[in-house]
Amino acid sequence: MKTILARMVTLSRFCTVVLFGSLLAASNVYAGEYEQRSDVQAFADEMQTRYNFKKEDALEILSHAEKKQAILDAIARPAEKAKPWKDYRKIFLTDARMDGGVNFWLAQSKPCKQFPACRLNLK
Repeated sequence: MKTILARMVTLSRFCTVVLFGSLLAASNVYAGEYEQRSDVQAFADEMQTRYNFKKEDALEILSHAEKKQAILDAIARPAEKAKPWKDYRKIFLTDARMDGGVNFWLAQSKPCKQFPACRLNLK
């Protein structure tokens, strides 16, 4: 169980770095230069300090970031007309989704009790 949790934490950290690298692609810097930016260096330092993620690994991942103008253009425009919550509610809060969420919660509650960091504070 600890091995699975360790892998999940590592994957989560990796995804954070990749997401941050994707967001950096929105700037006007060319590929291969992101890791030299002061904000990227600060982010890599924070990843190492807060999550024990190797700074060199974070910078290596971010060094491959590329600006993709077509993607930036696609995410800049809204995908649909904004809807009020009442319209989204019927799409996302279905009986099947709620049942699935409850089943997942119940299945994970026992393993989570073994790891204090996994518990949610629902105050």
